[in-house]
Order: sequence, then C-alpha cells, then structure tokens
Amino acid sequence: MEIRVNTKIISKLNPCKDRLDNWKQHYSDFDSDIVKFLKLDQITFSDKLWVALKLVPRVLIEVFAFDCAVRADSLGTSVYAAKAATAAAVYTAAAPSSDYYGAVYVATTYSANAAGAAGAAGAASDAAEKERQMQIDALIYLITTTSKQDCEGLGND
Repeated sequence: MEIRVNTKIISKLNPCKDRLDNWKQHYSDFDSDIVKFLKLDQITFSDKLWVALKLVPRVLIEVFAFDCAVRADSLGTSVYAAKAATAAAVYTAAAPSSDYYGAVYVATTYSANAAGAAGAAGAASDAAEKERQMQIDALIYLITTTSKQDCEGLGND
C-alpha cells in the first residue's frame, strides 16, 4: 500500500508550527511514500507516529495499538502493560470518532516505558529507544504487507 508524504500533505494535517518548521528545515523537498518517511532520521518518533496515524487506514492503526499493548505485556511490566491495554481499549471505544490518535499514542508510549522499566536502570533509555524503533518497524511491516483491498469494508476512514 503506497501512502504519499510530502510538505503539502503534512501541511494539510495542520501540525503545530514548530513541528512543521522542523519538517521544512530538514525535508521540504521530500516527496515519497510513508515507509521512507518513517525511516527519516531528523523526525522524532512522536512526529512520525502523529503523521502515520493520520494517514494510514484505521484498521492498521487498531492492529498497531493492540500490538503495542501486547508488547508491553510481554515485557513483564504489569503497570505499563495495563496502561497500554487501557489505552488500546479507549482507542476501540473512540474508533467511530475522529479523535483516536491520543489513545494509540498513549499505548505506544506505555509500551516504550515498559521496555525501559524491564531493562536495567542504566540501560532503560536505550531499551525505550529500541522499543520505539520496534514500533516503527512494526508499523512499516503492517503498511507493506497490507493492501488497500485488505482494508476495504473494514470500517476505515
């Protein structure tokens, strides 16, 4: 499934000024698919997630949110896993509305926090960063292995 990302598309998403300025400073001429966008190094994890969750079909976002919750649970940190699962459940309840980004974002954040908590104190930051990269890799996998036809009729936007 190809989803275009460029300055015009990102501008239409109405990001905050400082994030749009960061985009324009580093990638004003970028015009490619979302997979290449997710691999850019001058864009924060949060910004990548914000853009992706606005552009990919809702059914992929649902799978992604639950994947993050399951991942947090598998790390054996029950507090973060419970919070990630709650965020995924809130997402499901909010699915008919247009504002579901927050719940998915919380699920990914708690998944990364769970990874940090599971690691040794000195390596917690590295563990959380690795978890964020795994989340981006999981999102890329979902996008590249799912066709537009697979999403049709599943209640996506």
